[in-house]
Amino acid sequence: MNPLAPAIICGLIAGFSLYLCTPAQADIYRFRDERGVWHFSNIKSDPRYKIYIRTYDGSKPVNQYIKDYDDIIHKASKRYGVDVSLIKAVIKAESDFDQHAVSSKGAQGLMQLMPGTAALMGVKNPFDPEQNIAGGVGYLRHCLDRFQHNVPLAVAAYNAGPDNVVKYQGCPPFAETRHYVASVLKAYVGAGMRDGRQRLGFSPAIDADVPDPVRPRGLAWRVPLPQWKIAAPQCKLSSPRWKMARLPF
Repeated sequence: MNPLAPAIICGLIAGFSLYLCTPAQADIYRFRDERGVWHFSNIKSDPRYKIYIRTYDGSKPVNQYIKDYDDIIHKASKRYGVDVSLIKAVIKAESDFDQHAVSSKGAQGLMQLMPGTAALMGVKNPFDPEQNIAGGVGYLRHCLDRFQHNVPLAVAAYNAGPDNVVKYQGCPPFAETRHYVASVLKAYVGAGMRDGRQRLGFSPAIDADVPDPVRPRGLAWRVPLPQWKIAAPQCKLSSPRWKMARLPF
């Protein structure tokens, strides 16, 4: 057994206890020391402390927070070239516009960035709306570029990871991911999803091996096969052109 395990466990228990006992409007900070022990506090008494859980202070309605994000969303949309409506649909599905959201897997903030993704996108504070949205939209743009701007596949990659989309040659067969994709697309396209599926690159075909409750109808769950045709060579051999000259003898 790792000799540091008891200390690590004690640190986690202390942090969890602190979280339970802390008033509702106090933020929680944490850092890991050189021995691997996590330290938790509601007071940033050490420069190594980083925000872990930011609590809602109730100073204004949640709807006002959503309006406050509009400028940030439009800024990220312009920076990365991602549709505003798609960004909002992803935020809705990820956190329901709760900037303090933390999932059971450790995803954080409005666009539910995992620590590794946040670090990759240069996000230092995932609970800061501007940093979180910028990082999330940047990662979403990466997914769109990787899958030729196929929105359903890009959204699936955002949720399950691009490698899984490549592995399964389409949306991974995870019920969570497929429901997530359907939820995002429903919010993105709204009631006109069927009419707008051509705009998004949807396919009306249904995979017979996937039951409808797991995969809603009409979505492009498969990566489309490349379409190409080898053209016949275009060339023409011209007749040789020469002239016989009379020799002077």
